[in-house]
Amino acid sequence: MPSLPAFRLSIARHFSSSTSNLTSSQSHTHGNNHGIHPGSSEYVTLVSGDGFEFIVPRSTACVSGTIRRMLDPSSRFSEAVTGRCVLENMSGLVLEKVCEYLCYNLKNKNQTNVPDMDIPPELCLELLMAADYLDT
Repeated sequence: MPSLPAFRLSIARHFSSSTSNLTSSQSHTHGNNHGIHPGSSEYVTLVSGDGFEFIVPRSTACVSGTIRRMLDPSSRFSEAVTGRCVLENMSGLVLEKVCEYLCYNLKNKNQTNVPDMDIPPELCLELLMAADYLDT
């Protein structure tokens, strides 16, 4: 299994042509969102239980029904105000693969004969649980 930094780099390269907005980091100080304002309507920050942060376009994150409802201004959830969704039940590796899927889904939304994503067998169960929770 690749280490997280190598995996992160491969995702950034893979999606740089289509999204160019997927970034991640591990931060122990809250509020470090790399110059993107928390309340920005264009980007949101998804945070794993082990502290990895993924800044993605709001439209990408809203592929998930759960995240879309969390970010809905009429929901009155704190996530709608801050633009930051903490998913404590997901590890950084799982959330990174989820972000990859969200980008992949949005990119291939109106296409036919879309190739399957490469999913490591050791992540299958955790990704299945994440997909169920995130309503994707």
